[in-house]
Amino acid sequence: VVDDWSQSNREKKTIHQLVQDGLFSREQLHAELGQLVTGEKVGREHDDEIILLNPMGMAIEDIASAYFIYQRAQAENIGTTLSLY
Repeated sequence: VVDDWSQSNREKKTIHQLVQDGLFSREQLHAELGQLVTGEKVGREHDDEIILLNPMGMAIEDIASAYFIYQRAQAENIGTTLSLY
């Protein structure tokens, strides 16, 4: 599982090297993360399967995660406000 195939298969990335060496291909990829989240594809089909996620760090995921954490901190009245300027 990767967050985005085109991002994961860029030059100098591990998956790209595996593709270049003929050891991995798009067809062998089970799913992109979005396909699992939307239910387009299932994660595990059997309990003995292992999911390996190779996230490349898409900025939108970082922003969404930060916003979720910020909202939760506000709701629980925790955290420290930092003055940046």
